[in-house]
Amino acid sequence: MRVRISYGIELDKVPGEAQKIGHETVANLEEALASLKKAVENITECDTDFSLIVEILNKVRLKLTDVDVTLTDVEAILQGVTDYYKKGDEDVPDRRPTMDPGGDTVDSSQE
Repeated sequence: MRVRISYGIELDKVPGEAQKIGHETVANLEEALASLKKAVENITECDTDFSLIVEILNKVRLKLTDVDVTLTDVEAILQGVTDYYKKGDEDVPDRRPTMDPGGDTVDSSQE
């Protein structure tokens, strides 16, 4: 299960944090690629039982999904910083949104 963790850092540290996440994502992608290569190379050795290959392929697909989601997060972070530098803080809310019990994001707390 994925959860979203929110914390504040100085604006000038955002690119470095995004880069750290990017490096982790590259490592995960390389791991997925290595597993995929191994699976493909072993297909012909399985005769008629490909269950191990299918299992590996499923794990690779899940890892690729994780990579895609993380890349989407990094893209959003960097787009936010880019927008800030282009537009200034005119569109930045005074405070972060809160979650209502139904799971929807709201702009202000409701009592």
